[in-house]
Amino acid sequence: MPKRSAAKPSRPASAPASTKAGTPAKRPRATTAPQRPPAGRAAAAAARTAPAASTPPHLPSAAAIAEALSRWFTTARRPLPWRTGYHTRDISPANPAPSAASTPSAPCRDPWVALMAEAMLQQTQVSRVIEYLDRFTARFPTPASMAAAPESEVTAMWSGLGYYRRARNLRACAIAIVEHHGGSVPHTVSDLLTLPGIGRYTAGAISSIVFGQPEPIVDGNVARVLLRIGGMPLDPQACTTTDLLWHHAADLAAAARSPGLTNEALMELGAICCTPRSPSCIICPLRPHCRAAADGTQDQIPAAKKTSARPQIRCTVLVITNPAGELLLQQRPASGLWANMWQSPTHESPAAAPGSTPPADPAAVLAALNLKPQAHLKHIRPAGTFTHQTTHRELLFSVSTLALPRTIPAPTAPSTTRWLAATDLPTLGISNAAKKAITLATSRPRTS
Repeated sequence: MPKRSAAKPSRPASAPASTKAGTPAKRPRATTAPQRPPAGRAAAAAARTAPAASTPPHLPSAAAIAEALSRWFTTARRPLPWRTGYHTRDISPANPAPSAASTPSAPCRDPWVALMAEAMLQQTQVSRVIEYLDRFTARFPTPASMAAAPESEVTAMWSGLGYYRRARNLRACAIAIVEHHGGSVPHTVSDLLTLPGIGRYTAGAISSIVFGQPEPIVDGNVARVLLRIGGMPLDPQACTTTDLLWHHAADLAAAARSPGLTNEALMELGAICCTPRSPSCIICPLRPHCRAAADGTQDQIPAAKKTSARPQIRCTVLVITNPAGELLLQQRPASGLWANMWQSPTHESPAAAPGSTPPADPAAVLAALNLKPQAHLKHIRPAGTFTHQTTHRELLFSVSTLALPRTIPAPTAPSTTRWLAATDLPTLGISNAAKKAITLATSRPRTS
């Protein structure tokens, strides 16, 4: 392959000359120079004499980068259902870039549908979101329709998407929109940030993509693209990196003829071209502006995230049925993991130390239900085991079955325990792990 004759892109002042190679983190946030801080008295002295933090450098060639992204996106973007339109001024070369004080454009797509899509897209594959968004749009076409629905219905429809706090926040968001914004999704970042569960990224996405405002966004994909453009092999999780990345993203939004189109193009580029591993640099529209591509360091940027072992929790699940085929289910507490979700009776035992695995304890499940272990333990049959990982935990499930010979009243403790028919399960909020445990138990043939 012939050598590039073009000059390399200039390196931003904030970028270090070199760093240890690593693999990109899943959800980078920002960038900080990997310098070892002084220790002890030297650290205190440095803190007293350190100059005030300077404004991060601007992103070189921001206007050219925004224009290249927009041209690429109009032909390369995936046909996702929530991408229903863009402002005509956004892609017209004759129009100047909008200023921060510009009057907000009329929404080019349904703001509420866009808000629901953004909530679902957090840590969820696009293919799953497409399936769920149609159902949510049909049932909750407006914020008022979701605000009027019980939380249990929203979480039940959310079952399978995971991270159920998003569903509860989305309903709380709908209520706030109805009560404080006349039922219409606000267009400014400041107003959007007052809504439950709405952070800086989502606020910027709605304001720029839906209403055409020159607001920046930074998510994992955007962070990776911006770090590679600058040739900055930095830790994307470091707090000081956040300022740099948002500063560069703001440069792009300010320079773009279409802030919304450019922002969505930036995310799309990170999702399908500038990927964490084996990025497609040869076809990347930003290759002429990318320092990492010029240096051949794209696989080392962002810097590797330091990972720690997830704490293990043993979950002993007892799937209890009666002669009528009903399942005994209980609702989890209102806070914590899978809050208010339904499951088969479960006892959770945290590991006492890293590497240790608590044994399954069906007797503890029975005792919590006020059922005498000595009367039922001999009838318990193992159904299987599986492992379920969340962001911060590793849960080791041991599933067993107990077929009661006669129907007994639902135990009085806890009060949220009840008998339910299998046909009722789709109407409940049930986590993927709880569904898997029930399926594992009910799909096995019963043995006497």
